[in-house]
Amino acid sequence: MMQRRALFVYTNISSFISGDIDILSEQFKVTQYRVDNSSPLRLSFSLARLFIFLLFRGWHFNLFYIWFADYHSFLPVLAAKAMGKKSVVVAGGYDVCRERKYSYGSFVKPLRAYMAHYSIANAGICLAVSENVARIIKSIAPKANCTVLYNGVTLSADLSLTTGNKTRADKSGVLCVSFVSSEQSFYIKGIDRLISAASILKDYQFILVGSTRETIEKYCKVIPDNLYIAGRVTHSDIVDFYSKAKVYCQFSRRESFCLALAESMLFNCVPVIANVGGMPEVTGGAGVIVSDYSTDSISSAILKGLSDNFEYEFAERIRQNFTLEIRKQKLLRLLK
Repeated sequence: MMQRRALFVYTNISSFISGDIDILSEQFKVTQYRVDNSSPLRLSFSLARLFIFLLFRGWHFNLFYIWFADYHSFLPVLAAKAMGKKSVVVAGGYDVCRERKYSYGSFVKPLRAYMAHYSIANAGICLAVSENVARIIKSIAPKANCTVLYNGVTLSADLSLTTGNKTRADKSGVLCVSFVSSEQSFYIKGIDRLISAASILKDYQFILVGSTRETIEKYCKVIPDNLYIAGRVTHSDIVDFYSKAKVYCQFSRRESFCLALAESMLFNCVPVIANVGGMPEVTGGAGVIVSDYSTDSISSAILKGLSDNFEYEFAERIRQNFTLEIRKQKLLRLLK
């Protein structure tokens, strides 16, 4: 029997996107197609090329699989509908968001909002990475064929058993993993809140991974001495940070799932999180959840996380609910 073909459309590669490519490759011959959205001009040219590609080669594919509903998802979903093909759009959070204060989310701009909405409403299957995202989708596109499919941790569960087998008494410090490239992401990821807490808790080591000091200094005049900014590291190198940190904190203003949170829990870091988006779904209510975002409240929550009062096996929750194997089984069952 001829192998089925899938067109995999995305803008920027990441660990979770690579994970889905690997999964689909088990049952499909996958053709990757990257849309360059690094500037408005490049996006325009890239979308024009995508239109020509779909016009002449779209018929060859059985499945159109697109990560995020945005400018780049509109044409593949439209083509799939016209050709009678199956389409899947993964809604990751940004694509159903509208934070006017920070100009964040696909629904901030009218044309972008239209394309994202069309993609979600007309995809054969719309995969939401959390129940929180699914609720938003149902409110903006009630007839969308929406299914929750959680992200899967790509770090090995076996690796955490060997590298992350330290007791919490052996671990120390506070870790946050966030990629900050703009003022928008600085505030959306709650890095201002992290820095304020570090300024108060001077006796504790804070580590920020994924952002450069040069970038953070653009939006923060004074960086406390106890905050180490590690910059961007490889996915494998981040294991060392997870295995040593006692607390993982994430005080984002918007967060659809937070893969780094799940990864840190796999290494039994105590999660201290904002009561936002899909993060409480990841923790299952374990750890510390903050609803008052004053500096004093956040600092108190971190201190609670640093205490030795947690017997809960955070790693077991991740192994039972958020592994790549679980995602693979559910995704292939949906596409069968």
